[in-house]
Amino acid sequence: MTSTTAEATTLGRAFWLLWLGWVVNRLGLLHPAFFALYLLTSGLTDATTSALAVAMQGAGSATASIVGGMLGDRVGPRRAISASQVGYAVVLGIMLVSSQIWLLVGLVFVAGFLAAINRPTGTAMVVNLVPESRRTRAFGLLYWANNVGGSVGPVLSGVLLYVAPRGIFVLGICTALVYWFICRFLPDDRVQARDTGVSGKWGTVRTAGADMAQPFLNRSVAPFLALSFLLNIVYLQRQSTLPIDMKLNGINEAGIGSILAVNAVLVIVLQPLAAAVGHRMKTLWMLVGGSALVAVGFGLNGFAESSVGFLVALSVWSLGEIIMAPAPATFIAHHAPGGRQSAFQGSYFFVLFLGMVVGAPLGVFLLERYGSQSAWTVIMVVGLLAAAGYWAHSRKTSYQ
Repeated sequence: MTSTTAEATTLGRAFWLLWLGWVVNRLGLLHPAFFALYLLTSGLTDATTSALAVAMQGAGSATASIVGGMLGDRVGPRRAISASQVGYAVVLGIMLVSSQIWLLVGLVFVAGFLAAINRPTGTAMVVNLVPESRRTRAFGLLYWANNVGGSVGPVLSGVLLYVAPRGIFVLGICTALVYWFICRFLPDDRVQARDTGVSGKWGTVRTAGADMAQPFLNRSVAPFLALSFLLNIVYLQRQSTLPIDMKLNGINEAGIGSILAVNAVLVIVLQPLAAAVGHRMKTLWMLVGGSALVAVGFGLNGFAESSVGFLVALSVWSLGEIIMAPAPATFIAHHAPGGRQSAFQGSYFFVLFLGMVVGAPLGVFLLERYGSQSAWTVIMVVGLLAAAGYWAHSRKTSYQ
C-alpha cells in the first residue's frame, strides 16, 4: 500500500484524539434526569421546579447549537472547545458548593450551553482533520463515540447519585479538564478571515445575527434542515410517547429501561461496522433508506402489545438510525461555505433539539386523543414524508 493510499484509508491521530474527547465529554455530561433527581433527593426543590431546571438545561444546549457554532467559526473549533470545557468545569464547581435553587437553575442553563458547544464545533473540526473521502466514516465514528459515552455516563451518574450525590458534579469537572487536556494535542485552528464590511459594536451584532441565520436561508441547506426537523419529530418520540405507550401496555419502568437500552447496545455494536462500509454508500441513500426504516420502525409500535413487539419495532428504527447517522454531517460539510462549518453544523443540532420540543407534546397528544395505532401511523407518515422529501430535494441539490 502506497503512502497516499494509506493516508486515504486512515483517519489520523488527531481524529482519534477528538474521538476520545467526545467519549470523555459524554461520560461526564450532567444528565438532565439525574440532575432533577439530585434536586429532589437533596430536598432543594419540588418536582415542578426540577422540571424547569431540566428545561433550562435543554434550552442552553439548543442555544449552543447556534451561538456555539458561530463562535467556533470566529475563534476556531479547538479554541471554542477548550474554552467551553474550562468554563464547564468552573460552572459545575459553583454548582457543587451551591444550595440556592434559583442559582442552580440559572447555572444549569450555562452548563447545558457550554457542554453542547462540543457538538457543532467538534463536527466541524472533522472537516479540517479528515480527507473528504473518509468523512462519512469519521462522522459515523463520532456518533458512535457519542453513544459509547452516553451509555456509560448515566450508569456512573446513577451510582454517584446513590453513593455521593454531589459526585455528579465532580465527575463532570474531571472529564471537562481531561477533554481540555486532550485539546492541547489537537492541531491549531485554521480560521478563515472574512471582511464583513461593517464596523462598530452594532455592526458586529448584526454580523453575528446574519452568521447564525445564514444556514436557514441557504437554498441548499434550509430545505434539508426542514426535512431533518420532520424526521427528528419522529425519532425523538423515543424520549416521550414511546415509554408512555409501553407503560399503557403494562410494561413496568424496569422493563421500559431494558427495552430502550437495547438501542444503545445495537448502536455500539453495529455503528463501527456501518462506519466502515458507509463511506461506500451515497449520502442520499443513507438518508432515504435510514429515515424510511426509522419511520416504519416507529409505525410498528402501533401493533406492539408486549415487550417482544416493542423490541422488534426498536430493532427496525435503530437500524435506520445507524444507517443514516453520519449522513447529515456529511451533507452539511459538503454545502457549508468556507469558514462557516461550525455554524452550519450547529444548525442541524438546533433542529434536532427543536424536533424534541415540538414532537414530544405532539406525540403524547395524538396517543391520548386518538390511541396507539392512529398516533404511530401519523408519526410514521411524517417520517416517510421526510424520506420522500430527501429524495425530491436531491433532484435540485447535490447529495454526493
